[in-house]
Formats: sequence, structure tokens, C-alpha cells
Amino acid sequence: MPIIASEHEYLLHSMLALAASDLMSSAHDTSAPPPNLMSTAIAHRVKAINSLNQALSTTTLSFAQGNAMIGTCYALVFQSTLMDDGLSEYMTFIRGIVLVSIQLAVRNLRFMFENMLDNDSLAAAEPMLEKAPELDNEPARAASYMNLRKVYGYFSYAMCNADFQSLLNPSNVVGKLLQAHFVAIQLLMSDIFKEENAKNPSTENYTARWIGPVCRDVPEEMMGYFEWPLSVANSFKKEICDRNQSSNSN
Repeated sequence: MPIIASEHEYLLHSMLALAASDLMSSAHDTSAPPPNLMSTAIAHRVKAINSLNQALSTTTLSFAQGNAMIGTCYALVFQSTLMDDGLSEYMTFIRGIVLVSIQLAVRNLRFMFENMLDNDSLAAAEPMLEKAPELDNEPARAASYMNLRKVYGYFSYAMCNADFQSLLNPSNVVGKLLQAHFVAIQLLMSDIFKEENAKNPSTENYTARWIGPVCRDVPEEMMGYFEWPLSVANSFKKEICDRNQSSNSN
């Protein structure tokens, strides 16, 4: 990706945005981050999105452009996981990855990240399941990893654009409720994600923070429906806090 970044403005800015957010996240663990990192991360993110939207409006799509666009969406997805209010943008750019990939497939163009859209994640999880105890098949099937993965399919390509925008509309309380449950599912699956990406730092801390903006301005009479996802997020926040305190004391 860095090799072709200089030829595609949106990819270059997305990489700079991700780098700034990652530096800011790393600085949080040791000291107060430099004050200009936040503005730098947001500025490059805005430039990347504007440039990407401009490029997507063109009628032609080459192999290099398609790969640069998918790389940009991935960078912006990863940056979203480092943002307290990044859930809606996380979902938007997951959708962007799928839509650009479909456009490349329609044109019979291969792309660099196509293996990330297949079942490689199942192969990564298989060794962890070999020593697992036997389960009651019916409940296990209902709550299986594959069924949870379908959540991504709903918002990434099954929904029409109007329904997707309605889901993310801040005034749509039902949409907020669905987003809150999505966050809870993400957190419950975090142990699987950590095993799949053992070499990369965990983002569960930021995913747990997404619950706050999602539940903002929810009418009091509806808050009972948000009780379960809030309890899941709060449990993870407490677990992370306890873990950090333990590592600091050591």
C-alpha cells in the first residue's frame, strides 16, 4: 500500500489519518498525547473521505484505483476503531469495502485483499475449537460464530442505501438499539478477534466506548431496552480497567 499511496491522494491521507490516531492511542497509554494529533488525524480523515468520494464518482475503475480505494476503506475502518464515536463510520467503511470489491469483481479485476473476504477467519479459529468440550448442538448452532457474522452481511451489502442511512440516523431510536446490540456482539466476540489477530493490539477498549455515543439522547422510557448492551460494555470497561491497574502495579 505505501508504494502506491503517492499516486492516490485518498489512500495517502487515510494512512496519515490512521497513523496519527494510532500515535494518539499509544500516547494515551504512557502520557498525555500531543494536542495537535487529534486535529491532524481528523484533518487527514476528512481529506481522505472527500478525495475518495470524488474518485468514486468517476465512471472508470482500474485495478490500481480499486486496490487503493479498498486500502483506503480498510485504513479508515481501522482508524474508526480508535475513535470514541467511530461506530457509524466503522459500519460505513465496512460497507465501502464490500461495495468496491463487488465493483472490481463485476469487472473481473482481482484485488489485493480478496482473501480477507473469504473464510480464512474460520481456518484461524479452527485450532482453538479442537479441544473445546462437546456442546448441545441446537443452542450452539443458534449462537454460532457463523450466525453472528451474518450481522456484517446485513449492513455491508444486504441493506439498500436508504435503509442503511435510516439505521445510522441519530433520531432513529430503533437504529440506535440495533447499533448498541452490534457493539455488545463485537465485545462478546473480542476473544475470537484477539486470537485471529494476536500480533495486533486489541481495540476492545475503544469498541466499548462506542456504547456511550450510541445511547446518547435516547428517551428515558426506551433505556430499558439498552440495559443488556450497556451492561456488556460496562463489564468490558471494568475488565480493561482492572487489567491495566494490574499491569501497572507489576
